[in-house]
Amino acid sequence: MLLLQLLSLFEKEGIEHLVSGGYALCLSGAVRPTIDIDLLVPTYLLQSEKLRTLEWNLQQLDFDLHIEESHSEKKVYKKNLNEILCLHFDRNFSNYRTKSIRIQSHQIESIHPKDLILLKRKNPSEQNLEDIRALEVLYG
Repeated sequence: MLLLQLLSLFEKEGIEHLVSGGYALCLSGAVRPTIDIDLLVPTYLLQSEKLRTLEWNLQQLDFDLHIEESHSEKKVYKKNLNEILCLHFDRNFSNYRTKSIRIQSHQIESIHPKDLILLKRKNPSEQNLEDIRALEVLYG
């Protein structure tokens, strides 16, 4: 599973991260299809040697930097049309509550559903509004 492979890489490199986006939604109990893996990471990573090491390791997995959005502090890496990693560099990273989930032998740290709702409200796209409704049914 690509998610577990990528999370193992982040753990090996000692990079703080939280699963966000559609995967966090699914890990919270609401299911919807998603092809990209969204990870929140602290902004200091932008100035860190760890980012260069991470990008080298991603290249070894056939991921290439596809889009770099400096205004929104987001980098998108693509392996193919169905395997996409989005890194969101977030100034508030340390303020998010987390939800831990064990899958196989992996402990996965995800953004807490209530914080995911707040994050999705900042960008009220049709998909995010649908995600918010699903999370509110589950978590009030």
